[in-house]
Amino acid sequence: MKKLILLLVILSAKVVCAQDLYKSDLSIRQIDSIAEINGRSGIAEGQINSEKQIFSGGKQKYIKGEGQSTVALYSYDTGKFTRLLKADYHRNIRYADKSSEEVFGRFYYTEKKLFFVKVTEIIKDGKEEKTIDHDIDVSKLDSLKNDGFLFTDNIRKWVVQVDNSIIALCKKQHK
Repeated sequence: MKKLILLLVILSAKVVCAQDLYKSDLSIRQIDSIAEINGRSGIAEGQINSEKQIFSGGKQKYIKGEGQSTVALYSYDTGKFTRLLKADYHRNIRYADKSSEEVFGRFYYTEKKLFFVKVTEIIKDGKEEKTIDHDIDVSKLDSLKNDGFLFTDNIRKWVVQVDNSIIALCKKQHK
């Protein structure tokens, strides 16, 4: 009888914790901890064909590139609901002139809504490498200037596009 009561207490505590997790706003550190413990809940990969514009000898040229992109989802699943916590985005393109660009994005969610994005850009051109980190508070995205972003000239549009693809992937994975 004592074991039955203990089991009921534990189960009800898990339900309360799960409900609190669904309703509460978690910090980035808490989300990272939960994601590390639970592991990935889904992944999608794709191929990229791209070209970049360069100016050489006063002339405009286009250099072709190929690469891949990956999106990894991290969710919390209670059996009754699934809550998207974060998604990791990675894009890597290598160009014919031996230059490359990589973009790492970590998208954080609270109550099914994107609230923060961490972006790291790595641009390699010959022996030179440039790494830039950006922290983006999504509530300030509309007023964010595009200065400093090497991989896009419209950071707001990029965040919205990647967020939409993450949400679509999440819905597809958790049908």
